[in-house]
Amino acid sequence: MRRLAAILSWILLLAGVAAAIGIATGNFPKSASAPPPEAGQSAAEPGRLPFAGFPIDMPRTIDFDLDANTMNQLSDREKIDQKRDWLLYTVVVDSGISADAVNRGLYDLAPVRHGYMRHVARFEYGLTRSCVLGEGEVIALIPQNEPKKRADDLAHIFDEARKNLGTVPAQLIVFEYVLDGEDRATVTRRASVSGKDMLQAAAGYYEATISSAADLEKFMGSIDDLVYARIEDNGLRIGGRKLAGSEYRNIRVEDVAAIWQAEEHIHKALDDFREKWEARARQFNSTYGVSHPYGSQAEYSMAFQEQVQKPHDDEEERLKLVNGSGFSLDPAYDYDGLASVLEKPLLDVYQASKIELRSTLLYGAAVAKAASLPELLAVAKVPEAMLTEAVSALRGHPRAAASPSSRRTFPSITRGLGKGAPSSGLLSGLNPDDFLSATPATQASTRPDELPFLRLSEQCKQLARQGDPAAELAARIFETLNIKYRFQAARYDGPLNGTEVGMVLYLHRSARQDVGSGLRSLHTLLSDSGL
Repeated sequence: MRRLAAILSWILLLAGVAAAIGIATGNFPKSASAPPPEAGQSAAEPGRLPFAGFPIDMPRTIDFDLDANTMNQLSDREKIDQKRDWLLYTVVVDSGISADAVNRGLYDLAPVRHGYMRHVARFEYGLTRSCVLGEGEVIALIPQNEPKKRADDLAHIFDEARKNLGTVPAQLIVFEYVLDGEDRATVTRRASVSGKDMLQAAAGYYEATISSAADLEKFMGSIDDLVYARIEDNGLRIGGRKLAGSEYRNIRVEDVAAIWQAEEHIHKALDDFREKWEARARQFNSTYGVSHPYGSQAEYSMAFQEQVQKPHDDEEERLKLVNGSGFSLDPAYDYDGLASVLEKPLLDVYQASKIELRSTLLYGAAVAKAASLPELLAVAKVPEAMLTEAVSALRGHPRAAASPSSRRTFPSITRGLGKGAPSSGLLSGLNPDDFLSATPATQASTRPDELPFLRLSEQCKQLARQGDPAAELAARIFETLNIKYRFQAARYDGPLNGTEVGMVLYLHRSARQDVGSGLRSLHTLLSDSGL
């Protein structure tokens, strides 16, 4: 109820926002001296002039009556974004359109940026705000800026509205704002901009029909941002914009080709894999009914799991199939190194974990006497089998597989393939050995796996939280070893490895990680130095 009351309070507050414009300066217009509606502008409600409180080129001061309880729940960034939202509300309410039209235009803009509103509203970020009024009109609220950046802000709002509306907006009704300190802003209405003008070369817009690689190369050399595309009878019609306020290093036709070929390779591999296993499933289904005419549904499901589903899952994991091209730095392990240190005497484990032997006396006499990890875990009452499984998994040795119920079943295989004997017996030319020779269900793939080790570490942490000193030492050892033997490995989705596109993705991701790591190190250094 408190949230509902807060929302209703904001709605009532916003209803009076327009009336508060200019109070601080005392120069609110008292007569009908506001300009008449511009050509093509939506008619306001009877008796109301559109934007009467915002004569063109006349700055208006907006005071924010900030409620401490509301603002304290927002970060500094959110407070600034919140003020931009309220400025948009102010401008829209003064547009003269009906309350119903205001509701339609701002239905998904939250009156306050509190977390509980995220599920029912849209939080807009950045320097600009916009609202579609209808009749092809779009309010464009932009920061007061130098001409080139102003042009880019207007282009961003126009292109976004064109994409969302599916048509060219008739005009942009432009408002510039300046945030003056904590509780005040200045908003100035400027001359509206025609939508047709935004599609001219003077606005940085360029459009072309692409029917060859040369056409694409010419187009890409002329724009910074792709904003429009339409398939026509004579080719692909695309539009783009050259940004005036920023310089960009554009991608090349070769880069587009690399991404395109990667996508083609990925989807061909997916199609081939799906067709292969759908055929395998059909073959199994056809022959099983003949060879097991009196088999139960449970027997059929078990046989399908062992002879089709599991080989399918193992091959998919081995092939590392993906749905699209991309890149990431994924955590990986020196599996052999980690497995080897877990099998060493406890003194060597301490050395690898950078734990001084004398410090182990703090954990009690029983802990200090332990000579190996199994002995230490025995003191902590952690089953030695967990350590054995962890070492075996790190070395990639076969282990017991998950139960069939815990594995994922692919609809592409099982859809429409229920139990039943075919009317014509075995398919022509079918060799059952080609698909009935399956890996036993009790054996999993032999890829090294860190999960049992992480489960062991987590088990020790849980016991440590209960006050067990041996478990606390073991958890400390495992956490240190986890950090020592873990690293970031490049993973390319699709054949981008060795291409310039792949290298750009790698350098971008690495730079982001290095900067973050560097900032954290700098923060630690400054904190330690008392600065």
